Amino acid sequence: MERLPRLEYTGQTTPELLDCKNSHSILSLLFAFEWGIQAKAKQVGEAGLTDEERLVLAVLALDREVNNGGYHQFFWNSSRRFSPMIVESLRRIGRTAAASLTERAITALRLKSLTVEAVEQAILEENTERDAILDACDKEFYKLDSADESFFKFIEDNQSQIQLVKTEDYPRFPVLRKLSASSKLNISLSFWKKGWNPTLEEAREAAREIVKRDAMSASEKDIEGAAVLYVLGRSVRSGDVETGTLLAPRAFEMMHDEPSYIIVHRDWIKLLVQSGQSDLADAMSLSYLEYLTKLDQSEIRTKNYILFLAPVMQENREALPRSVEFFTANFPMVDLDKPLPRSQVVIGRTAPGTGPRRPETQ
Repeated sequence: MERLPRLEYTGQTTPELLDCKNSHSILSLLFAFEWGIQAKAKQVGEAGLTDEERLVLAVLALDREVNNGGYHQFFWNSSRRFSPMIVESLRRIGRTAAASLTERAITALRLKSLTVEAVEQAILEENTERDAILDACDKEFYKLDSADESFFKFIEDNQSQIQLVKTEDYPRFPVLRKLSASSKLNISLSFWKKGWNPTLEEAREAAREIVKRDAMSASEKDIEGAAVLYVLGRSVRSGDVETGTLLAPRAFEMMHDEPSYIIVHRDWIKLLVQSGQSDLADAMSLSYLEYLTKLDQSEIRTKNYILFLAPVMQENREALPRSVEFFTANFPMVDLDKPLPRSQVVIGRTAPGTGPRRPETQ
């Protein structure tokens, strides 16, 4: 039986969610449990949750933050509260490789004691050596298997300690902008094969198969845009600057107005900076910022894109001088000299209850 990609959390209990394991994607069920535990926490407080319930929140927070912005983002955002428990949590569900990577990332902070306050203080300090270690950990993390099935098995085995109550007071997922065919194809490509690292032609052929399989209305331009962006994303994650340099201009040309593009663009700019190609990074970054000025600045989507890219500007002032100057002049609502507000762009695993791990926006 083919599983549906998304289960919408509407206040179900633990048994009701477990009953959906054969009808809906395991990833969407994990996110549903996250939302249910968050709803429970509103009633009893996070301190009133069981160890197993907090484990679910911790592991999903790590996956979401690292996939969206690396370990630096995990330590920077409120998810840092899980730092003292995250390594043991990963080990408990059998994700030993992720536990080792996370332990290495925590060690890079050089803390005297592992407390939430110490993590916050450490991550606010500039430290290029630490950031290099975190970046290396990010790249290894991206190569790991998500292990969703074993995580769900942990929830099944410990369901007596993960008890959700029927409620109408649960987080509502925002209404999302309808995705274009190219964005849908790009998302579908990420589920085509586990550990898949295709050539551009292989990605094109897979996209055509998806169109045929799902009876999608998609043009050759949609197929090409989805394939180019997908292969670019894979090359960025693997640190393949050569392939990325060939594909990035075409991805920008074809997909820059698609929500699927922004996370790949951000990571490509960061890779270029890390690889010493600051001039190219600055030029490509500036091109996208110029595009953002043409959008309606009052729209939540545009505001979120600006906020999403702001940390790249803040952390790479010397490498991206023209981009930083342009950003400061055109987006004065964001002060790069102060701690940045968090973007609400739904990216990767950010959106509990959804299957795709690529951007959709309001």
